[in-house]
Amino acid sequence: MLRDRALLEFLYGTGARISEATGLDVDDLDHLARDPAVLLTGKGGRQRYVPVGRYAVKALDAYLVRGRPALAAGGGRRPSPAVFLNARGGRLTRQGAWGILREAAIRSGNSGASPHTLRHSFATHLLDGGADIRVVQELLGHASVATTQVYTHVSKERLRAVYGVPLMKPHGHPIAELILTVLSQSTNDRNRDVAYLRLRDRFPTWEAVRDAPLAQVEEAIRPGGISKVKSARIQAILRAISDDRSEIGRRDSGRELSLDWLPHVPLAQARDYLCSLPGVGRKTAACVLLFSFGLREVPVDTHVSRVGMRLHLLRPGAPFRELHDEMLALTLAGEELELHVNLLRHGRRTCHSRAPACRRCALARMCPSRALFA
Repeated sequence: MLRDRALLEFLYGTGARISEATGLDVDDLDHLARDPAVLLTGKGGRQRYVPVGRYAVKALDAYLVRGRPALAAGGGRRPSPAVFLNARGGRLTRQGAWGILREAAIRSGNSGASPHTLRHSFATHLLDGGADIRVVQELLGHASVATTQVYTHVSKERLRAVYGVPLMKPHGHPIAELILTVLSQSTNDRNRDVAYLRLRDRFPTWEAVRDAPLAQVEEAIRPGGISKVKSARIQAILRAISDDRSEIGRRDSGRELSLDWLPHVPLAQARDYLCSLPGVGRKTAACVLLFSFGLREVPVDTHVSRVGMRLHLLRPGAPFRELHDEMLALTLAGEELELHVNLLRHGRRTCHSRAPACRRCALARMCPSRALFA
């Protein structure tokens, strides 16, 4: 039936909700223009213009010329302004549209399909073709880009195919992670690890590191680079943890140097505490919370931010606090570690700062920045 085909093509070709399709009036269509578009009215009465694909335009033309007039004839003297009509000439209901889709799904052998399946496919195929996630957000009528986060699975799946799924379990050593992250600044992983192992070899406890002469700590971590700055910062952090006399800092009965209480308080409280320590920023705090306890955080370093900005997941030039908030909003619960690690790997191995290897990039087709480096 011409109406049914037009409805299905319209749902897939515009990403419209089924209620938006059944609420559509003929005057909302501009399908004969050079750039066909439709005015959709979504949740809360918010309106948006959405371009209409050529297959949907063709199906709509056939329906409006040959199918709709026959249906409208059954509506008596007061024809409905609706685009999609039922057999009596009235506006097609949401339940009626569901029935059309259900019958089409059964005929195709995909009985589990729903109106959201077409909407999901619309968004996924746009991203797969290189559309900006912010544009997809607007076309779907989402008030926040966080609502569009489910469609970022396209990039996640492609990264997984290249880099696999990281199997790192939370190690439960927050102070060790904190110091390791400080040592990682402005150096490579090898030098960081050498510095960390030398530090632990020289000083058996974190209390010993805290109380040691600064020169000895500096000498121990020298392979990690900028050892004067890092040694002073490490001791300042450890002293700040020891000096904490607040209720939150006394949760570990008698243990003078401990951050084991972090997973037992609200996440925001744990994050704010870490960021209050000398020289500790949002990325370092995120590393401690994610890698030590598996809490909901996504560290955004230079590699992750570069890839995120080139994919237009993150706003270029945004401060690191905003970058972390946005990345966290875009990440489904339980996928924080995988997304962080694989974006990091992609930034190091493919999406380089000056000369990204776009020709072998798994995300090239969906990257809106690829033309800048072609």
